[in-house]
Amino acid sequence: MKNLLSIFFLTFFIFSCSKEDKLNKNAVPGIKVLNESSVSTSKIESWTSYASKKMKDQNADILAVCWDVGSYVKEGGFDKPFNTHEVIISQNQIETLITGISEWLDKSCLGNNDKKAELKNYREYLEKGADASTQLDVCPKFRILLMAFTKEMKEEAKQGLVLHELYHAFQHDLPDNDCRKLREKSDTNAKWIVEGGAEYFNKVVSGEMNNEDGVSNLLKMAYDDYQSSKDPSITGDGIATRGAAGIRLMIERGLITESVILDGSFFHSCSSENEWSNDNSNVAKIKNRWYLIEEKNGKYVFTAAALGG
Repeated sequence: MKNLLSIFFLTFFIFSCSKEDKLNKNAVPGIKVLNESSVSTSKIESWTSYASKKMKDQNADILAVCWDVGSYVKEGGFDKPFNTHEVIISQNQIETLITGISEWLDKSCLGNNDKKAELKNYREYLEKGADASTQLDVCPKFRILLMAFTKEMKEEAKQGLVLHELYHAFQHDLPDNDCRKLREKSDTNAKWIVEGGAEYFNKVVSGEMNNEDGVSNLLKMAYDDYQSSKDPSITGDGIATRGAAGIRLMIERGLITESVILDGSFFHSCSSENEWSNDNSNVAKIKNRWYLIEEKNGKYVFTAAALGG
């Protein structure tokens, strides 16, 4: 079973549109919540509203779809990296979600056939108990979040899932074809930077909302992850947490400012692909030192070795 507190799959997909998305040119981007989970809709909306106010530019309409799943059944079972859980929402709840998604997709660039195919996939996730945690690029300016809350998740973890996936919807670069081509190169570091950016945003913003030290919490998770595996790869299991520690190290070494991560502008112009390939001499230091963390006076911080030289 995937550990939602330490790793989130970066599963963003782009669909070819048969016509220009004319409607969105004059639309004001917003966030709509479709919710059939045990968390109140007003609470989820408060999370999305707080997060969206951090953004320098929200350029896409976003649909956040939330529901509950029961006990773990088996690994896999879907066309995406989701596991199978018990279905605990009713057929009426499923139909409510599908109807809401369908109405939202009517605004997008998808033609009828593509829309039917996508709705078929979403229905399968709902009716077969997928523990979905993903952001999908339906069109460059239309993003959908599918988030299934498992019975083991505490409210803070549910909040974290929403914030993490929502940040992916704020990342302008993800559906950009030129950025995608750069991400396919062998020397790219985009995967851990994109995932790390989303998890860094999650931990810092949830820390603000819950009166906690989000940076210390993040570094503790990265510390625990490394101590349990001794795997120094920044792209290993738990890439979101490892990447977020790498983002924090970039900040503390003065390579980027925290503000460009928190307002999403770091992901506006392919900078993770263009500026942070292995040709950048600073990249190796980040990848080789992200796990050099220690506890000091009750807080988790980088060691002198991580920050020096």
